[in-house]
Amino acid sequence: MKGRLSIGVVGIGVLVTLLTLPGVAIAKGGSFVLGPSHSVELRLMSSNGYSISIEGDRETVTLTAERKGSSASYTTKGFASATRIKARLGRLGRVSVRFHSHGGPKRMPLPKGICRGEAETIESGTWVGQIQFKGEQGYTAAHATRAKGAITDSPKQTCSSHEGKEGNSPNFETTILSASSDARAIFSTAFLLTSETHPGLAVSVFGASLLEVHNRGLAIIRSISANAKSDAVALTKEGGHIASATIAPPAPFKGTATFQSTSGSKGSWTGTLAADFPGRGEVTLAGPEFSAEVSRMNR
Repeated sequence: MKGRLSIGVVGIGVLVTLLTLPGVAIAKGGSFVLGPSHSVELRLMSSNGYSISIEGDRETVTLTAERKGSSASYTTKGFASATRIKARLGRLGRVSVRFHSHGGPKRMPLPKGICRGEAETIESGTWVGQIQFKGEQGYTAAHATRAKGAITDSPKQTCSSHEGKEGNSPNFETTILSASSDARAIFSTAFLLTSETHPGLAVSVFGASLLEVHNRGLAIIRSISANAKSDAVALTKEGGHIASATIAPPAPFKGTATFQSTSGSKGSWTGTLAADFPGRGEVTLAGPEFSAEVSRMNR
């Protein structure tokens, strides 16, 4: 649900992404602020091991199909309120459901973690009506007349990447490799997290996304992600700067990609890296059309 965050070792990479999202403001001391939000959502199982979640925020409805680090999110204009969700996803399906509460709203204090704020209001219940979805290439399908869900009101929250006492928090150095192809709206990122004080916590995190905009306002984001040991990223340094880097992420990725510095932090992104995306099949994630950039930060 929106508004709940729990950041551990892998979550530091997620934190970097969060700081670029709309509605997230940077506060003093490296903390950030999540603005208040109102959301409605439901969840159900789909075919081929996928789960489906549907979220609405007034005039926008998003259906997400997800399985083991792979997901596809479909966002379109629709209607979402405390009692109803309604939207059409073109030839892929439609959603038209009404909410039946299971006892009214309840206040839920935020769990202990990196965020501080007033309690959320959550109303659990069942959405009843029609849910129909069939993904491209038949990767998953769902047909249901009811699904469990909730309505959530989250107040403003102030969050910090420093969880617990300062002295007990490992100091991570994060190397970020970002590559993109503007021509095909493909974006990929690799995070390498290392710590001199806690070397056993070193880890690499990989992600890639495809952005598609279709007729009638349907936007699709297909994403994959994977975690691996730190040796899945190999760095070459010259004069204290990263001259090159090669990544070899695990499944659902295939192959490797290499960053080669050409001007400061910017460079080329070549190799055999590819991956299968839900509803799209295999997509090349490296080559001459890609540009890349490397950056480093401490947390």
